[in-house]
This record gives sequence, C-alpha cells and structure tokens, in this order.
Amino acid sequence: MADVKKLMVPWLEKCEPYFSEHIELAWEDQSLSRMMSNEAPFPPQKAVLDKLIEGAKICHRYPDSLKHIRSKIGELNGGLGFDWVVLGNGSTEVLDMTMRAFMQPGDTLIQSNPCYGIYIKRADIIGAKTISIDAKDNWEYDLDRIEDAIDSKTKIIILANPNNPTGNLIDDAVYERLLKHDVIVICDEAYIEYSGLENSKIPIMKKNPNMIISRTLSKAYGLAGMRFGYLLGQPETIEIISRTIMSWNISLISAFGAYAALLDQEGLKEKIRKTNEGRDYIESELSKIDGVTVYHTYGNYILLDATPTGATSAEIVNGVLERDNIILRKVSPFKKKTGLFRITIGNKEENERCVEAVKAFFNSRR
Repeated sequence: MADVKKLMVPWLEKCEPYFSEHIELAWEDQSLSRMMSNEAPFPPQKAVLDKLIEGAKICHRYPDSLKHIRSKIGELNGGLGFDWVVLGNGSTEVLDMTMRAFMQPGDTLIQSNPCYGIYIKRADIIGAKTISIDAKDNWEYDLDRIEDAIDSKTKIIILANPNNPTGNLIDDAVYERLLKHDVIVICDEAYIEYSGLENSKIPIMKKNPNMIISRTLSKAYGLAGMRFGYLLGQPETIEIISRTIMSWNISLISAFGAYAALLDQEGLKEKIRKTNEGRDYIESELSKIDGVTVYHTYGNYILLDATPTGATSAEIVNGVLERDNIILRKVSPFKKKTGLFRITIGNKEENERCVEAVKAFFNSRR
C-alpha cells in the first residue's frame, strides 16, 4: 500500500488545514454575538438578495469571463479598464493567485507584524519563506528594517492599508520607496471603503507595474459568505496573474450578487455610515476605562491594549464571552503588550452590549 505522506510535497509538512475556532463556535451557538471576525453586521440589501435568487435560478449554466463586473469595478476605481481587474473567490484567492504567479519554493515574502494571518499560510503552501518585520511602537511599518530584509530571494512584499488589526492608514511614501526595488508590492485594501477610496493607493499603482491592490466585498459591502474579491493592477501584471485562475472560480450566484452590490453605491454608503458611527461610539466609551488604550481605526474593527490593567488578551476575551455571550478576538502579545484584543464593530444594539460588557469586565477586576 502506498504511503501518501511520502508522496506529499515536503513543504506541506508544516502546513495545517485552515480552521477558525471562533467562527466554528459562532455557528455552533448562534445566540452568541459575532464581534470577532470583521464581518459586517448588516444583511444584504434587497436588490442584492433578488439578484442572488435570479442567479440561482440559472446556476445550471457556467458563467462567462464576467467582463461587465470587471468593467464596473474599473469604473468605480478611477475609470480603469476591465483589463486592470482580476476576480477571485474572496481576496484570499486573488492573493494566493498572485503568490503562485510570482513565487516558487525557496522564495521570500515579507510582511509586517501584526497583520492578517492568511498571508503566511498561503506562502507556506507554495514552499515560500515568510519574513515578518515588527511594526514600530506606534504601529507604523518599520520601513528601514523591511528594506534591510530584501535580498535576491524576495519576490513579494505585502502591506495592508489600513492594516489589520491596528487600523492605521499608511503613507504613500512607504509604497513609493518599496516600489523602487525589483519586487512585487501588494497593498491589501480589504477595509479601504470605510475611510474612503481617496485613501487608496491606486494613483501609485497606475505608475508602477510591480504594484498590486487587493480588495474584497466581504467587509464594507457585507458579503463575506458570498466570497468575492478582486485585484487591481496594470494590464501586463493582471495578465500574468490571470494565468493562474481556476476555471469558473466565481460562481454564477456570486457574480449576480456582486454586480448588484457594486451597482448599489448608496446602500454601501449607508452601511459605512452606520459602521463609522459605531466606531466613534465604541472608541469614545471604552477610552473612559482606566488603563485601556483605544487605537483609532479606519476599518470596521478596533484594537485595544489593556496591558496596564494586568488583564491578558485571553482573560478579557474569555471573560466577556462567558459573562455576556459576545465573541471578541484575542491578539498575540506584541513588544510586552499582553493585553491586546480586537472588537469588530456591530450594529447599534451589539455595540451597546459590547461596551457594557467590556466595562463590566474591567470593573469586576477592581
């Protein structure tokens, strides 16, 4: 009998199947408030739901290349042509496609720490090495150390704008400096809609063929479960990445829903308005807790540091879950900060319950 582990490519030895414990928990007990995964709390608009149903009725057919959706995305992003856009099953897939297009086993990806945890997982799967460069104490990217880490094996540098979990926007100068190197620079803009597309790095990308911008409909558009994302880049770069596309990677149902969502910009603006109101409320209220630092965010999540209180990340998250049935997100210790945790902004009721719960947790420790 064959030993399939011996047939496996060796770099998969350290990889594990993706598993999200907190999402499993949320589905197992749907009474829990989901304030941990940066999902939007608002369901799809009626126009989107109607189109999802319309797509479902003809899903015995394969979709085409979805040129109309790529054209709409280009239009919304400064009048780019459809050939500046590639679509994927969430932004995770388009990031994976980019890594497959430009990296091979032994190559290097550079990221900042802390950041979105999927980057390193996708690099691992193709046998690439990831170098994580700690951010500065103010959460800005440490550009000098990132540049020092670049060598002949470096193929991709990925830096989010705004960053997750820190929520800060990134200066143009960071990307402009890195683009001088012979590497692909990815700007992950999963949350850019919350601060406005005027903060996007599209103007820089239009001048640099080695820059790529990733986006998703999972956050501000509120369609995480539909799975739809896209890349923006110069046509030559997009054509290379497009060679890695899986056949019919976008379902017909998702395509119908995505197009309807992209057409409903007023619906998007209303979701953003409600989310940003919730952000301001949570930041204001939780800033009143002694020993807790609330970092202003440009996303739909808020990073907090309660290290001076003596409470650890696990104690805070577990305490709020056990007492109030709200799932928050643990954040790994960083430079002696052991009390970091993240809150996803919910609807008005969820935000009020979360504020009460977090305040009650810290009051109980006095």
